[in-house]
Amino acid sequence: MALSTGGTLVRKVYNDNGDPLGKYLREVGFYAHYGSSELIPDLVESLLDQRAVVITRAPGTRCSELQPDGDSRAGLSADYAEKVVDLLSMGPDLGTLKQRYYDSVGASAYRDRVAAILGDYPTGSRQAEEIVRRLRVAASRITITDEVLIKLDWNASNVFVEGGVVSQFIDFEQAFVGTREMLTGILLHNPFWCARTVFGVLCRRGMFRGSSADVLPYLDFALAAVIADAFERNGRPWSERRLETAYRRHVVDRVAELSTGS
Repeated sequence: MALSTGGTLVRKVYNDNGDPLGKYLREVGFYAHYGSSELIPDLVESLLDQRAVVITRAPGTRCSELQPDGDSRAGLSADYAEKVVDLLSMGPDLGTLKQRYYDSVGASAYRDRVAAILGDYPTGSRQAEEIVRRLRVAASRITITDEVLIKLDWNASNVFVEGGVVSQFIDFEQAFVGTREMLTGILLHNPFWCARTVFGVLCRRGMFRGSSADVLPYLDFALAAVIADAFERNGRPWSERRLETAYRRHVVDRVAELSTGS
């Protein structure tokens, strides 16, 4: 991905790390679905032949550049979760949009693709193999409910803050048709956010129905989807150390934070 610098507009060009056309279509499709929201930049121009888009620059500072204390982290996490739900509540019926931008691939097919990729995922140790097996089982067994257009990458570098509150979200090239439960696992995936706070908002707003004990398969799925996406794009498996670290950081530690609230 190449971004322009300076000014009020950003030109985003999709690189060859994966399918540039697919990334372009997924991002444009996300704008087509949620473009009326003030929580994402305006799509000024889409350039199919150049595999590029021109968007307005997000206001404020990336969350990843902040170092909030405990109270600030909890408050920002609550605002983050509220605004994700606000954004996703604005989309109309998927219908034609799914056919045009997402190859008519729905949540069931996405789940099955993630499981299939992990089924062929090479591992170098028994421990790594067990982690991949667990992720694959979770991916193959999660329940499919009502479909919603979501994305895989909600990390802190893609969330902007202005005046102490979330101003906009960016980067939708990993958009896909999933479910609210998939989204819950994905939103809880990133350690920047207070897991218990985010989960509380999602439950109150009706994005997830169940207890914190019901979230584990979706945390497993979120990591499975990230690993499958990376492997599909570059064909290289993660190292054993990276896999074990990621599982501990994005699943084990997040479950512990959900339980303790710390």
